[in-house]
Amino acid sequence: MAIDSSVGSLLDRQDLIRVREPLGIASSPILAPGTDVTGQTRLNDPNVETPRGQGEDTFIDRGALDRSDITGPTAILLNPRDNDADGIDLLSNVPTVVRLDADAVLSNFRIQFVDGIEPANPANGVGVNDTTVLSNAVTVTENGRVLVDGIDYTFDYNSTSDTMILTPLSGIWRSDRVYTITLNNTDQFRIDAPTGAALADGDQFRISDASGPLGSVGNTVDFEFERGYSVQIPQTTVMTIPALGGRLGGIRDGERFTVDDGVNVPITFEFDKDGAKFQPSAVAITYTNTSTADDIAKAVVDALAAQNLNLAPRNLGDGRIHLGVTPQHLVTLGPNSNLVLTGVTAGVSDGEVFVIDDGDKFVTFEFDSNGFTETGNVPIAFTRFDTHEDIADAMVRAISATIPNAITNPSPSPRLDGLQLPEHVGNGLVHLGGAERHVLRTGLVARPTGMLPVLTTTGRPGVRAD
Repeated sequence: MAIDSSVGSLLDRQDLIRVREPLGIASSPILAPGTDVTGQTRLNDPNVETPRGQGEDTFIDRGALDRSDITGPTAILLNPRDNDADGIDLLSNVPTVVRLDADAVLSNFRIQFVDGIEPANPANGVGVNDTTVLSNAVTVTENGRVLVDGIDYTFDYNSTSDTMILTPLSGIWRSDRVYTITLNNTDQFRIDAPTGAALADGDQFRISDASGPLGSVGNTVDFEFERGYSVQIPQTTVMTIPALGGRLGGIRDGERFTVDDGVNVPITFEFDKDGAKFQPSAVAITYTNTSTADDIAKAVVDALAAQNLNLAPRNLGDGRIHLGVTPQHLVTLGPNSNLVLTGVTAGVSDGEVFVIDDGDKFVTFEFDSNGFTETGNVPIAFTRFDTHEDIADAMVRAISATIPNAITNPSPSPRLDGLQLPEHVGNGLVHLGGAERHVLRTGLVARPTGMLPVLTTTGRPGVRAD
């Protein structure tokens, strides 16, 4: 062990003693200094059981650094001053609490960390470890509400003066509020919650305390994320042009892809920048070395729309093309293609329905692309030009129109009670939520169409009993 086990001195080397003694030079033992390299007085570490050292001071650690500074720094409020001489703090007899006049203007909170303040730390201290002064070690509340760094205020730290600065994004801290700043200087467990899209309904975590005998587990509480129902609209096929466009590393001259609609003869499209096609029967998509990904995407949309392929192509920007396919379409890329295809061919089809039951009544919603729906069904209008995100937005609007709202929609018809307003959280995922009495049924069609329902549902209201 290197702690509290050093040797206080080392005798001079015998060879040197024999040389120096005849010259009248006394021996020179090496003495362990009473301070370490940082100037700290070497002290006993009460947290470690080690063998005793040797010599006058038996609490010296081996090496240049001594574990003598075991007390953390002290936080001092600089702005506003606590118990200041000017009387700005109206509660000058209460430590760590500052009360300001209602007319006071405060643009920031400044807290300085000082290491080595008696009586907590009679030594000078080795200084503040700047890497531990982090935003996630600070909690700021306003009237009990936790504020968020980057949304309500900004966190800055000056490592030269060891000063932390908390600045409100509004410009000033409000004078009619109570702000509490909590600095965490102890070990703790921290849960960094991911975004809602990354959580699955029913995900759990458990917290146990050590309140039992001899530090054993005492109380245990299980927590479960309750999201309720979510519905995923599938993304149909999207073609992505390389970000480099027509430059080196992007689309290559002669690169091809083929579209088969299941009815007509498949058509091959070839990117051409020199006017000479490798496959004479292919439909040319002209471009140049300076064409951007978006320029090429527009040319692809025009070429697809000009052919009888029953597609509904649409340029989404950034080189992305919504092809507007049906389940009968087959899109294949040429060998070593730089194009990227994502999504599925089987998207939402006309006549697919889902049902929401609030325990007293139910409402049937029908996806409609031809203007015809079954009597009583709530239509969700869409076309094949719509992306899965467009359809998700239309789904949210249709469901929201059936939920009572005291201001804009007090008596909807049909009506769903107790359901929160749905939300499209992105990428075609619609969050419905719901209470335990709500039931969502998908995988249904209003009439035989030959198309299979494609909506997928995750989660359900309520928590697991176990």
